Amino acid sequence: NVVAKVAPTLGVNLTLAAPSSSNTSLILLITNVATTQATNVKLTSVEIEKTNASLIPSIPNIAGYSNTSVGLSFPRSAGVKGNTAILTMVGTYSGGAISYSTQVVLP
Repeated sequence: NVVAKVAPTLGVNLTLAAPSSSNTSLILLITNVATTQATNVKLTSVEIEKTNASLIPSIPNIAGYSNTSVGLSFPRSAGVKGNTAILTMVGTYSGGAISYSTQVVLP
């Protein structure tokens, strides 16, 4: 049997977490939907309404048909609870780029 290697393709799912008094937290689930490992994965920017995440953690390589979760925190100044906001994410990995934008209701 011959198995074709398909270039890594990354997708994103989002979960908003209950905020603390000073932060809004979210979890991004980044999934590699291809057979080949995604290497050198790096999120270069994650913003809610142009407010940057406090700290963007390093991401390991993501094996084929695998995923990793990334926890992020934003200052409460990113928006008011219950308001709709735009979340954007941009990143790179060997051989590709990833971008994601969605409308969220702030917790």
